[in-house]
Amino acid sequence: MNEAEFDRFADEYRALHAANIGASGEDPEFFAELATGVGQHRPELDRRIAGALTPDWPLERLDTVLRAILRAASYELLHCSETPAKVVISEYMALADSFFSGREPALVNGVLDTISRKAAAGGAGTASP
Repeated sequence: MNEAEFDRFADEYRALHAANIGASGEDPEFFAELATGVGQHRPELDRRIAGALTPDWPLERLDTVLRAILRAASYELLHCSETPAKVVISEYMALADSFFSGREPALVNGVLDTISRKAAAGGAGTASP
């Protein structure tokens, strides 16, 4: 998706879920930030994810949903400093668990932990690619 498509998608999401914000706990603005941010930073995110995977399981080999989970989580870890890394990792492990019944949540944990540690070692805030 290009930036215009992300913007349209985010606008549609906000419109569809505006009535449910209070009841469901959804945050359409944060969702839009994630969707846009992942689109804008995808090459950086993919490099970081690939760097946390083993050579026998490259990024392209992962399930599409798993790649999307890792990209969104990586964006949140690297570009949204208000949420502690442990919380981000836990939430995305739970998300992976809702889609997969195998070792995927453990993979999410390992990849995100590696990305988080490397980012922390490189300094606070957003990490450089």
